[in-house]
Amino acid sequence: MKTLNLIILLILFTINAYAQNETIHLQGMLSSQNSSVDTLYFKSGIPQVFLIQIPGMHNNYLSNEDNVEKKRLENHLNVKEFKLNHIVNPSYIQLENGEIIDLSSSYDPYRAIVFWNGKKDSKLKKLETNRNSTQFVTEELNRDKLITYLNKIGIIKNENNQLNDMNNFTEKSKQLMDVFLEQYTQPNVFKTQNTLFYQQDQKNVHTIIMYEDNSKEPKFKSQEIVLNKLGKPVKINEFDRNGLFEITEFEYENDILKNIIKNGNSTQIQFNDNQLFYTVDYIQKDVTHIVTLENGYLLEKRFFVEQGKKIEEYDYMYEDRYEKGCINNYLNGVLKTSSCVKNETEPNEIFAFTSYNDRLDEIQKIRFKMVKKENREMIITISDNSNEVVADYNFKFNDNNLVETFVYDKRKRVVKCYFEYTYY
Repeated sequence: MKTLNLIILLILFTINAYAQNETIHLQGMLSSQNSSVDTLYFKSGIPQVFLIQIPGMHNNYLSNEDNVEKKRLENHLNVKEFKLNHIVNPSYIQLENGEIIDLSSSYDPYRAIVFWNGKKDSKLKKLETNRNSTQFVTEELNRDKLITYLNKIGIIKNENNQLNDMNNFTEKSKQLMDVFLEQYTQPNVFKTQNTLFYQQDQKNVHTIIMYEDNSKEPKFKSQEIVLNKLGKPVKINEFDRNGLFEITEFEYENDILKNIIKNGNSTQIQFNDNQLFYTVDYIQKDVTHIVTLENGYLLEKRFFVEQGKKIEEYDYMYEDRYEKGCINNYLNGVLKTSSCVKNETEPNEIFAFTSYNDRLDEIQKIRFKMVKKENREMIITISDNSNEVVADYNFKFNDNNLVETFVYDKRKRVVKCYFEYTYY
């Protein structure tokens, strides 16, 4: 009889427990079937946001889109208004309002966004996808307007639309255009991280042909640049060992750049005083480039706007800023890279590139230093974070002070480039 009473009590206790705890089965099995998962308990108070990104049994890493989604929430919203919980492992989550989120099964990948306003009498809201997570959280926070960053993107869209109707070519436009075109007139081995670390005077040069030779395979033509009498690019042919694979052509009207045509696809170039702008199609996004000239350096803003979508959460912006003699690149206002040409404290350092992680820690730094310069030869060394030399560039010049050979020596991997020129 005592045993029967005990069984009845246990049944009543179990029924009562489930009556007070509504389990949200977002994914598979109960945690009681998997004792290795953590149980996370959240008290009432500040609103809680759960960004759930569980890779699954056969995956042990998050995708780039997962990382971007977390960064969107951090960058676009005021994280002081809520607690962002990034759930990447199978877990059993219990809220003080009695609800339970069961994420104990780890067999399949799972993505969701869950919001709880932190009040005991309020139920959680969920969206079983990571897409639109910023919009979802914004709405649950009862915002009357879109968040500040998305408002900014909306303003930028309008500005871009207005730019399309402008075409105001001035003296500033000419200076900007000339510097913009210089990046196309120099052989591509003179560039790193989209920056020219060496620029030669190519007055009266008509064509530049570059050959590559890595000593293991036959020498082949890798690039051909055709310039007009003003030194502006007319055509660039890019080759690999299989032959020609990319053609870039430049169209002018009264010596003003009008179109850049790459493999038959034309991009219209427009000017508005100290602004050069154009829009290209890139993986279901319209990318608008706005280039300006500041202190002799090109600064660029790139706006990525998703095609056919009104939701601006998936739009983003890269922006160059000239700061303390360096060009710093920001993604949605967060510093990502820094490019510095010439170091006043180290005269031999002619270029430095630094990249940063989300915490603004340096994750990569390369330095270019000129160690030797003579009449017919120049050597540049490249060092890494630990200041260890990892590569050498060796230039040798012809009678016209143009590069005749360029040798790239990176830890015993040697690539030689040979140049031929024709003149007007």
